[in-house]
Amino acid sequence: MKSLWLDIGNTRLKYWITENQQIIEHAAELHLQSPADLLLGLIQHFKHQGLHRIGISSVLDTENNQRIQQILKWLEIPVVFAKVHAEYAGLQCGYEVPSQLGIDRWLQVLAVAEEKENYCIIGCGTALTIDLTKGK
Repeated sequence: MKSLWLDIGNTRLKYWITENQQIIEHAAELHLQSPADLLLGLIQHFKHQGLHRIGISSVLDTENNQRIQQILKWLEIPVVFAKVHAEYAGLQCGYEVPSQLGIDRWLQVLAVAEEKENYCIIGCGTALTIDLTKGK
C-alpha cells in the first residue's frame, strides 16, 4: 500500500511516498508564498502513483489548509491532517490551548517520547524550538 506524507512548513513543502513502510520517493521544495500552488503542480504526478492515503503535517492557517485539502480531493483517497491533542499516547501537551502548539513540534515529541525516559527535543525549522518530555 502506497502512502503520501506531506510536511508543509512556513517556507518549504516536503513529501515522501512510502510503500510497505519504505520510502520510495521524496522531495523538498520552497513554496515561498503559495504552498497550494506548488501542490497543484505536483497533483498529476501524485495521481499516477497509485496512492491509498495521505497524511499531512501543516503549520499553515485554516484557509490555506482548506485549499490544500480541496486540491488533494482530486486524488480521491483519504486525507488526514495531524492535530495536536491535550493528551495522546500517554503524552500531555503543556499548552493550555493545545492548538497553539505547532503540529511539527507535537509530532517531533510524539516520535521520541517514552513513558519512562526524559528527552530534550530541539527543532531547527523557521524557528529554533526546544521541547522537554518527562517520563514517569
